[in-house]
Amino acid sequence: MIIERFDNLNAKVPEKLGWIDEHSAHEVSFNVMPGKQVRETCTIRGYEVGDGFARAYFTRDYMSQMRNSPDHYIILTAQVQWQKLCYVYLCWRFGLPYDPEGREVMKIWATDISCKMTALVGDKDTTQDWVVNRLRFRGVRNQLGRIDVDAVTFTPGREIIVRGIAAAYLAPDLYAQCEVLGHER
Repeated sequence: MIIERFDNLNAKVPEKLGWIDEHSAHEVSFNVMPGKQVRETCTIRGYEVGDGFARAYFTRDYMSQMRNSPDHYIILTAQVQWQKLCYVYLCWRFGLPYDPEGREVMKIWATDISCKMTALVGDKDTTQDWVVNRLRFRGVRNQLGRIDVDAVTFTPGREIIVRGIAAAYLAPDLYAQCEVLGHER
């Protein structure tokens, strides 16, 4: 059963319904060439969540040992944001405890993901106080401890879009406690 559908990325976002204050960071680090490290760290300020959407507010720090590598938002970091926004939203939606330092209440596995960058999202685009990454849920289906999610994230005005489908599996003890099917917002 599809609970909600959001196909228009430019549609007006519903009024803010909740704020989750968080002061944490996630980091993506890799190398393309041996000994030439690339790293991006996103420091999360918080999340805004509401009916069918979630937004992450964060600052970013980029480092590259590769020659002529401009400061830019790494597509792998955007995929990490997609998964984290799904997690935060699902906790909010189903009334599950969210504690970034606590135990995980669900595991999210992306089963289909695509990324589109029509332009380099560079330092000149992120000199404001924070970057906003918006997630729109295109569909959520709940079935016996597994939640299927269809969601799109984009950084407004910055030409990076991540579309994905994932299966989220709740911790068995929490599924039994909150009877997720009956406790949706």
